[in-house]
Amino acid sequence: DRRSKLIEEGIDLSIRITNRLQPGDIVRKLAQAQLLTVASPNYLAQHSQPSHPHELAQHACLVYSQDFQSTTWSYGTREGICDVTVRPRLVANNGEALLQAAAHGLGITRPPDFMAQPYLDNGSVVPLLSDYEPEPLGIYAVLPSNRYIPHRVSVLIDYLADTLNK
Repeated sequence: DRRSKLIEEGIDLSIRITNRLQPGDIVRKLAQAQLLTVASPNYLAQHSQPSHPHELAQHACLVYSQDFQSTTWSYGTREGICDVTVRPRLVANNGEALLQAAAHGLGITRPPDFMAQPYLDNGSVVPLLSDYEPEPLGIYAVLPSNRYIPHRVSVLIDYLADTLNK
């Protein structure tokens, strides 16, 4: 996972999942994803299960290093926004690697819902802090320019928007 230089690299389209677009990004929003806080049952058996986001500061956290997560995790609460500085046990730029680490009991992570679903379905991770919601993420098609969009790119964007919103 990295931020591409679309024009310089000759790339027609990039998909970005973020809640922080860069100034000048030319985008079309395709869908929305929700971050989930998850850990394995094994990790939770060895450590206390957090009941409030502030308790994450005492846990080993698995942190995505790109633009939608950092060592400060934000949650919406009845009282407003709760920011928690977490202790990264592992930092990676690949959400699948973080989910696998969480499934193996290494800590707590916050993947997008679509990425976490297979792990939730097979029971290798369970959701935590369900009463507290992180800010949703947009799934965007990022274009190198808004001047000319090749037909094949327009068709792909329409297909992705339709598919992701089903």
